[in-house]
Amino acid sequence: MRRGIIGLAVSGVFAVSASPVRAQGADGGRLSPNVFNPTLTVFGDATLRVDDRPVLSDGGDRIDDTFNLRETEVDLRAAVDPFADGVLILTAESDVPGEFEVGVEEGYVMLKALPWLVTMPLGLRAKVGRFRMAFGLMNVLHTHDLPQTTRPLAVQSFLGGEGLLGQGLSVSGTGAPFSGDVAISGVVEAVTGGHLEAGLGGDTREGFLGRSQLFYQVTDTHAVMVGTSAYAGSARRTATVEGAPGLGGVDFLYKWKPHIGGEWRSFIVGAEYMQAVRSAARDGQAYYVFAQHQGSRSLYYGVRWDWLRPVDEEAPEIVRQLTPYASYYLSEFLRLRASWERTFEHADTAWLELTFVFGSHPPEPYWVNR
Repeated sequence: MRRGIIGLAVSGVFAVSASPVRAQGADGGRLSPNVFNPTLTVFGDATLRVDDRPVLSDGGDRIDDTFNLRETEVDLRAAVDPFADGVLILTAESDVPGEFEVGVEEGYVMLKALPWLVTMPLGLRAKVGRFRMAFGLMNVLHTHDLPQTTRPLAVQSFLGGEGLLGQGLSVSGTGAPFSGDVAISGVVEAVTGGHLEAGLGGDTREGFLGRSQLFYQVTDTHAVMVGTSAYAGSARRTATVEGAPGLGGVDFLYKWKPHIGGEWRSFIVGAEYMQAVRSAARDGQAYYVFAQHQGSRSLYYGVRWDWLRPVDEEAPEIVRQLTPYASYYLSEFLRLRASWERTFEHADTAWLELTFVFGSHPPEPYWVNR
């Protein structure tokens, strides 16, 4: 069985008809005008944080002890034609309450077939546009899909607070060379604007990413996935940044979900290690490990451990963080979450998070519940 091979949603760019169109089905009957409209979904994510000390944003504003609608996302998907789907995701993000930055988080066309090649070998897909790059476990997830309130320190430090995004081309494929229970997939991406953080090349121009992944459905109940990722970028030389940045990573995921009663129980363990490299600078290293148990149909709880040695030599030598959390789904469209971040020798932050959805939820990686 190959259910649940990780992949990004393959859906689409919306198209708007400027005038009414009388479309007909195969039997000559009139189709609903809604067939020309995209699937529309709106996500909202609001947080209340309580800190034990002052916390400043990058701009120097106080953000401790605040309530914030930190992200609103409009997701539009549709079939472009028989050969391509697309997606356009617009976001309004807020680090400081009341101040929003509006932009395009993702906007791409997914080519799934060609006029002269209806069936693509190895399930090849080509993504063209702006997209979340396929580095590791967490980078492909949008904020509302994260299993915890905040991204792991490794992602924040090396890939950025919102993750690594780029504009360009992504080609992916999947095959099952051994059996139907084992699948091997790969992704190659070439982008401009793949922006690595933490002094790894903030002025990055071009970037290249490669990812390989093995998924094994051990039984109907147990599944294992192992992946490797590598990113290399070119950066302009400045007084503070020399050489090209690079980042490598290894990730692992185990999921248990009983074949009978699977809506009520599940257990996942995930881990990821990253190493950042830059010429004439200390290499940065980071990893995180998390475990999550589903106690009932609506209740999930878990814990995440983060360890980080930043590239920046002026930063603390080692940062360690422990994050227990619990999520409760009132429905598939409304989720409450409580978590506590203990950053050892630095700070404590308690979080309350409310996530809501208008419309149908697009596909997501198989291990992300709900």
